[in-house]
Amino acid sequence: MEMSVEIVAHAPAFAVVAETVADVAAREALLDRAMGPKRKTKSSEKLRRGRRPSEGLAFVARDASGGVAGTVRLWDVTLGEGGSSALLLGPLAVDPSLKSAGI
Repeated sequence: MEMSVEIVAHAPAFAVVAETVADVAAREALLDRAMGPKRKTKSSEKLRRGRRPSEGLAFVARDASGGVAGTVRLWDVTLGEGGSSALLLGPLAVDPSLKSAGI
């Protein structure tokens, strides 16, 4: 007798979309939950303070209800005296309740 087993994963539905101005408060609350109160003291955070992310490179992951479940941004930076351009990644965060859920 041959037996087969079917495994069905039920990952939460989400969509990665461009961040909007309406996402700011939810993104900040998510970052606070995911990274804790000391997140604003990190040197990378100091580099970003008062600046806007790179054009078109700020995203949120929305859950099935449309809430912000994840966030990622990229920032234009200039390296050293030579002025080489690069992208700084971060912050990158997922709601702690959805950690390891595939977002």
